Amino acid sequence: MKKIVLAFLIVLGMATASFAFDDEDFQIWNTVKANWKFADDWKISLEEEFYHGDNVGHMYYQHSDLGVTYSGFAKWFDIGIFYRQIFQKINHDWKPENRPHVDATFKWNLFDFSFSDRSRYEYRGMPNKDNTWRYRNCFKMKSPWKLTKFEIRPYTAYEIFYDSGTSSLNRKRFYHGFTFKVTEKVSADLYYMRQSDDKKDYWNHTNVFGTRFNINF
Repeated sequence: MKKIVLAFLIVLGMATASFAFDDEDFQIWNTVKANWKFADDWKISLEEEFYHGDNVGHMYYQHSDLGVTYSGFAKWFDIGIFYRQIFQKINHDWKPENRPHVDATFKWNLFDFSFSDRSRYEYRGMPNKDNTWRYRNCFKMKSPWKLTKFEIRPYTAYEIFYDSGTSSLNRKRFYHGFTFKVTEKVSADLYYMRQSDDKKDYWNHTNVFGTRFNINF
C-alpha cells in the first residue's frame, strides 16, 4: 500500500511540474522597480518581477530588467532601451530567455485625464528555439482624481501582443487598477489583469492580481 501511495505522489508531482495552466487560472504577480535620475531627462531603471501560477501554487517566472530612458525630445515622448533576463519554469527546469527591447511612449492629457500609448519592440532569444521578434502596444488612461492623502488614482489599460513567430495577435491583456503614494519616493500600483492567450482552437484566460512598487532615487 505504501508503494502505491508513493507512486501516486510521484506521478502527481510530475503532473504538477509539467502543468499547463488551466483556463481561468488565478495568479499573483509581484514587481519592484527602482529608478535613478542621473542627468537632466535621463534615468536608469532596474526591475524585478515574479509570477506565481497554478492558483498561486508555485512560482514559475522571474525576470530582471535593466535599462535607460530619455525624455529630452519632447515632454510628451519617452524612449528607452532595455535588456531583460527571464527564467521560466517548464517541466522541472528553469529555461532562460534573453530579451532586449526598445520602448517608445507617447503621453498626453485630455479633460485632465492622463493618457499614454507605449510601443515595445522586443527580440526574444531562447535556447533550442528559433529567435523571434514581438511587438507590444499598451494604451493606458488614468483618472485626474487624487483621492485621500495617498493620492489614489484609478486607471485602465489594454495591451496587445503581435508575435513574428506565429504572425498573429496572440495575446491580450486588460487592466483595472489604481496607483497611490506610499512615501515621497515610493509609489505603488495594485491591479487586476485578465490575460487572454490564443491557443489556435480556443482562447485561454488567466486572472491576475498584481502589485507593483516604484522607488525613485
